[in-house]
Amino acid sequence: IITLHIIPKKAVYTSLVNHNEQFNTQYNSGRVVFRKNFGRDAVYVTGALQGGGAVTARISPADITVLNGVVHHIDQVLGFIYKTVLGEISSDATTQ
Repeated sequence: IITLHIIPKKAVYTSLVNHNEQFNTQYNSGRVVFRKNFGRDAVYVTGALQGGGAVTARISPADITVLNGVVHHIDQVLGFIYKTVLGEISSDATTQ
């Protein structure tokens, strides 16, 4: 899960990313998309889940510069399914 949160070889500042800009992550074929809500100056990041689905997290605070890159605090873990077992089963076509 943690490798979905790492964008290798880039320092990604939210103030410099474009709306809907995508980045590859260290996670096997993982990708995150940054989205901006211009009316509220909010920035969100969405991480695709293996097997389908996605998790979107709000970034706050953003752009914390550290020795080897940039850190952002997010309010959800990317790559973790936030569904109940019943919710997952009912949304999975293979179980219907």
